[in-house]
Amino acid sequence: MAKQALARTVDLEPIDRLEEKIGLLVSMITQLRAEQAQALGANARLTAEIEQLHGKLADAEQVNTELAALRDERDVIRARVSEMLGKMRFDGCRDGVSCVIGGGSGHLGISKR
Repeated sequence: MAKQALARTVDLEPIDRLEEKIGLLVSMITQLRAEQAQALGANARLTAEIEQLHGKLADAEQVNTELAALRDERDVIRARVSEMLGKMRFDGCRDGVSCVIGGGSGHLGISKR
């Protein structure tokens, strides 16, 4: 009988090791599933953030285009104003009238000589 008891103990050792390995695999699978769920959540959050940033980029590009158009318009207006002031200065000086642009204030002062 001692031989049978010893034989059963010896035969159970591989089964016990197999059971431990299966338990480790189950816990590893559980951990991997949890990590996968976290990764999916992070992926969804980052995808939404990317879409939001694409929207902001499109808005910024539109604003940049509008800003460029406004700068071009400003340059055209400056050129026209400079041309008009040049004509006024030239015409006024011929008629004995001095056209003076006030010291950086942007006001036009006209006085007779």
